[in-house]
Amino acid sequence: MTKNTYIKFVINIFVFIILLVFTISNNSCGNNKKERFINTTVELLTLQYRFPNDSNIRKNEAEKIYEKFGLSTLEYKELYESYRNNNQEFIVLMDTIKARIKQEILLLETKKQ
Repeated sequence: MTKNTYIKFVINIFVFIILLVFTISNNSCGNNKKERFINTTVELLTLQYRFPNDSNIRKNEAEKIYEKFGLSTLEYKELYESYRNNNQEFIVLMDTIKARIKQEILLLETKKQ
């Protein structure tokens, strides 16, 4: 192997590794956004159950939830719209959210007893 061939080989390997790392980080970032959206939605929807008689507390708690998951209300709405535009993905997300809400309510009910 000549020196030029070796250098080209090393550069190709380096570029491949950079692209691989970029691809992996992009996928995990997308999954992280989806997970943040799911968790935010679950907590927002359980507010009504946790504080049925006080809309002011629900509003304050909602702001804390957005902050907790690093989303503004605008970012949350944009995520919602983007997921809603993909019917299959939206159905899967809503099924996941529904299952988690059921778990959350069961936990809240056991804590009350």
